[in-house]
Amino acid sequence: MQSDALTEALFMTTDSVLLQELAKLKLQGERLISRRKVEQRTGIWRRVAAGQFPRPVPFSANKSFWIEREIDAYITALIAKRDGEVAA
Repeated sequence: MQSDALTEALFMTTDSVLLQELAKLKLQGERLISRRKVEQRTGIWRRVAAGQFPRPVPFSANKSFWIEREIDAYITALIAKRDGEVAA
């Protein structure tokens, strides 16, 4: 699975290699936005603090990651709520 490989690469890479990969994405026309912008748009940290969104796993002082299955379960619950179903 591609996301597994990406997660592994993020854990094993140096910052310079990560910056090179981000530069490649930028060259491919992908729009990159900062963590601050993501936080402003989503209110994610308010949701984490309120227990409404999965907590991240701290990796270092400046990096955190989320467990994919927890995010998938969160999204599944949102879809079920939207559709008036009970999430499994």
